[in-house]
Amino acid sequence: MTSPGPISRRVGRIRFQPVASLRPGTVCRESRPIFSVRATGGLRTELKTSLEANVGFSTDVAAGVSWRWGRINTPWWSYNPHQAEYINLGAPTASSSGLGGKREFYVWAGASLKYRFYNAILQGQFRNSEVTFERSELEPIIAEAWIGVTREFKGGYSASLFLRGRSKEIRSLIGNTPVWGGIIFSRAY
Repeated sequence: MTSPGPISRRVGRIRFQPVASLRPGTVCRESRPIFSVRATGGLRTELKTSLEANVGFSTDVAAGVSWRWGRINTPWWSYNPHQAEYINLGAPTASSSGLGGKREFYVWAGASLKYRFYNAILQGQFRNSEVTFERSELEPIIAEAWIGVTREFKGGYSASLFLRGRSKEIRSLIGNTPVWGGIIFSRAY
């Protein structure tokens, strides 16, 4: 099994990893594979869970599950679609170039549930804000789901096409639950 990262701490059966480089304010993240199976033809499927605690502009705790299937050569810990608080950081964070296999091409999906204690963007900061919401106007429990496809190209370049949906954060919001899609171009070194 590939190492989950450079710095980690084990508490019982759970491995916690500081991940300040992924998202400012992230206190810890625990992520582990439930299973990873390589099938014939070089195809593989992975299922993993994640736990996360954040302090900062968004103070919350979250739990999620994510899955990917296809031609996968990168380690399980490099796949992180749950990291998308107001911005999609994209996938992958590691390149499969030089791993001796074909370029990656896989589909992925997942879901997470978050309990939000404080949101500086919506509730204001330590200075005057023109528009703020009271805690009673916000939904503390936020559900999110995603689905997408990623294709790796020569030189560590990749493209992902995704669709995400999230429950409303503002109770008085009239309209549908926010759903959006996008295309991400990235390069792993």
